[in-house]
Amino acid sequence: MTPAAFVDRCMGIDGPRYVRWRSSWHEADCWGLIALYWREVVGVELLPAPPECSMAEGFAAIGAAWRECGPTPGACGFMAWDAGLPRHCGVLLPGGDLLHTEGPGPGGAGGPRVTRLAAMARLYPDLRFYAPTPKAVAP
Repeated sequence: MTPAAFVDRCMGIDGPRYVRWRSSWHEADCWGLIALYWREVVGVELLPAPPECSMAEGFAAIGAAWRECGPTPGACGFMAWDAGLPRHCGVLLPGGDLLHTEGPGPGGAGGPRVTRLAAMARLYPDLRFYAPTPKAVAP
């Protein structure tokens, strides 16, 4: 699947709705969306599965399997940091957009969003980009 086809499916009527600790076409949180992207676009399963814990705890558990990198177009996860803790993550798409998912807000259900990198940088001034090492990929 191409990145564009992945985004089209996510943004369609049948795209995943926000459900914490899930990674499927029906339900995904922000980490789950990264795992789904890697599964469908890159063709690899990331380890571990979306953790059932806070973002900070999850990243502490898996961070050694990821290396910090520049804002490389393609399948590169990013973390938004606040007060030294990761708060959000998504996928940097070709063309500089970020695919991420947001939880439910006052208007109802949450789900996937595509946001320009510059807009996300204004919201989260400390963006750090990561790519998986071989330790992050299932055999």
